[in-house]
Amino acid sequence: MREEQDAWVARVLGVPPRARPGPARDARQLMGIWNGAKETVDEQIGKLQVAFREVEHPLGKAVADRGLTALTGRLVVGLQVALRNYAAVPDVGRDATALLGAIDGLMALLASEPVLSLLEENPFGVPVTIRTTLGTALHAMRDALPH
Repeated sequence: MREEQDAWVARVLGVPPRARPGPARDARQLMGIWNGAKETVDEQIGKLQVAFREVEHPLGKAVADRGLTALTGRLVVGLQVALRNYAAVPDVGRDATALLGAIDGLMALLASEPVLSLLEENPFGVPVTIRTTLGTALHAMRDALPH
């Protein structure tokens, strides 16, 4: 019904259809991609936290106490804030610049942080796929955004 009304207004009055408020489907899809990847990595880090609590090492304690944020600093939080801000704006006024910047920042960390490869090759028998899991999600999110 709404589509018929919008079409009539556009045809008769020459006014473009109203923008529908609220987050667009693509923003929800981006959030789903990110949340799924982060949950996978959080679960892996949780298992490593248990193993690291048994090891007396400053990095082990940091990972055990703070999880992924010990390694990513504010980048994950910044990405989540940018993603929520992006999703909160209707399609018409949406700008992906901040979200793209947050994605690029986290992708740069994944490519350059040597500790991540050490965690992925841990001797505790805990499968860890931080770079692959988050990297795949970030690439999918970036590809889905207008730029």
